[in-house]
Amino acid sequence: MIFDSKQLSFAVGNSSLEVQSLVPPKDVKVTFSAYTINNGNNTDVYMVDSESGDFKAITNSPCCYDEPEGIFPDGKYTCVEHAPSDKSAWPLLDLYKLKLDGSGEMQRLTYFTEYKGYKASQGVVSDDGKYLCFQIGKDGQEAGVGFGFYIMDLEKAAKHLGDFKTYDE
Repeated sequence: MIFDSKQLSFAVGNSSLEVQSLVPPKDVKVTFSAYTINNGNNTDVYMVDSESGDFKAITNSPCCYDEPEGIFPDGKYTCVEHAPSDKSAWPLLDLYKLKLDGSGEMQRLTYFTEYKGYKASQGVVSDDGKYLCFQIGKDGQEAGVGFGFYIMDLEKAAKHLGDFKTYDE
């Protein structure tokens, strides 16, 4: 065992953990999410070192749902599902590129939530970091349910993406 929920500063209780990705290039660190579901859902991204057992929060946003998905091959970023979640346990999401340095800074990649009732989720990054595959979902559907897949050319999209910033809502 490399991590036990009892190591967290809060009791898991109504929460759960979900392992996500080994972090390249050494594959020693592992990203995971900790879900805390009350009236809303505070989900944050964590990273644990499998050799030392040291772990740290990558996001700390009580207002938001931040779930890590596919990792970028340089090991400096992960794709994350992000949305305000203080009013809904399962909000509509978009995908962001999250820095793994603990700054909480991320860059928005998709804008599906700007269309009523839609979300983007389950981002997977190609092994060369050039493409992002993800799915479209709909309001009222469980997490992970998709209705079509998309592939984004990250190199072509780069000129249209905004800067990295911290999202508080």
